[in-house]
Formats: sequence, structure tokens, C-alpha cells
Amino acid sequence: MTERVLLYSSHPITLEELSPLIRALGGSVVTPDSNEYRVLGSIEQGERYIIVSGEPDPRELPTKFWEDYQFANEELTVSKLGARPRSSFHIEIGYGPKSGLLAVELAYQCALRWPCVVFAEEAIGAERKDGWIVKIYTQQIVYTKEDMERLRSEGKAFTSYGMLD
Repeated sequence: MTERVLLYSSHPITLEELSPLIRALGGSVVTPDSNEYRVLGSIEQGERYIIVSGEPDPRELPTKFWEDYQFANEELTVSKLGARPRSSFHIEIGYGPKSGLLAVELAYQCALRWPCVVFAEEAIGAERKDGWIVKIYTQQIVYTKEDMERLRSEGKAFTSYGMLD
């Protein structure tokens, strides 16, 4: 099925600002050679991992953000963030058991420093016809800093993907 985890901030978080957080969680940073939306770094802990993608410096492309296909559920996201986002990061959750916890930890650390929310979309079912999937039903949730703190303390993640033992 499908899952998406996107971190949004009303602060234009740059790779320079994000790098110390990625490294503090045991990750590595990739220095992109252009200003395109791309892989910025990854965090690995044993079999668990996440990959972080986004704009290295969203301040340089302020109008591009609103044209970006990554912006999801604008009304709910803006409502929970309290402002229009100025930066976003896609957090790809790995296959390893409990990889989703790394996404929660990174997002929570970001939310401690900047105004942030996480948009998570998870497939919860599918309609099939003649052996083909014709519709995927999803659940969309926007998590605030308080929600992230709760997930973190309960050992839960934004989606069930990457959480199986």
C-alpha cells in the first residue's frame, strides 16, 4: 500500500539548520549539488532507517513551495501550523522494524526548534475490481508538536509502515 510522511514548517528550514539534528540522531547529510528538491540525508540505526528529502535552502525559492506537489491537505495543515508553511521535508520510512520511530524523533526535534507539523497519510484499505485495485482508501492526520511528544512517549509512529517487528 502507500504512506506519506511530510514535515512542514512556517520557518524556512535550511539544510544547514537541519544537518546538526540529522547528525545528532546518528545520521549522515548529503550535500546536494543543486537547489532542487532532493535527498538531504538519512538516519540509520541498525536495520532501522529513514531518508529525508527536501529543498536545501527554501529561502531561495519562496514561490516554488506553493507549486510543489508535496503540499498536502493545505487547509488542515495551515490550521494546525498556525501559518502557511515555508519549508517541507519528505520523510521516507525504511523497511526495518521500528523505522517509524526515527521519523517521530526527527520531527519532534525539529518541532522543539521551529514551528512544525507532520502530515501523515496511510493506506487503510483498497477496493478491488477484476483483480485490479481501483481505489485506495487513506487516512490523513496532521500531527502537532504535542501529538509528536505523545507518540514518542508511547513508542508509536505516524503510520504503521516500518513499525512491524
